[in-house]
Amino acid sequence: SAGPIVGSGNIAALQRLDGEQRYMQITAPVNPGSSGGPVLDRYGRWVGIVSQKLNDQKTLDVSQTVAQGINFAVKASVIQPLLEAGGNVTLATGTDTTTTPMTLEQIAANLAPSIVRINVD
Repeated sequence: SAGPIVGSGNIAALQRLDGEQRYMQITAPVNPGSSGGPVLDRYGRWVGIVSQKLNDQKTLDVSQTVAQGINFAVKASVIQPLLEAGGNVTLATGTDTTTTPMTLEQIAANLAPSIVRINVD
């Protein structure tokens, strides 16, 4: 089977447009099915989970334009305590000592063994 579909982007803001601190704004593309995917830094460390994109139709209605690249992820610092409360789940976050940036291809290769396909009927 094919490997993971990956894309690149940046963290554009450390909060949502309404000031909500649990989210960060990202410029990576978010398409149907992207929600729940990991947001990783250049070291392959988990920093968030893709959660939503700005609603194109609402933006068009309000501003008569469609904003590009305004997507959001829930910060790892919000999710990690929830995972830990449910059991012994530990994810690689920015606290380890990795100091060598990886290419997007290297990150995808490292991530591939952790991906599980779930089919919903």
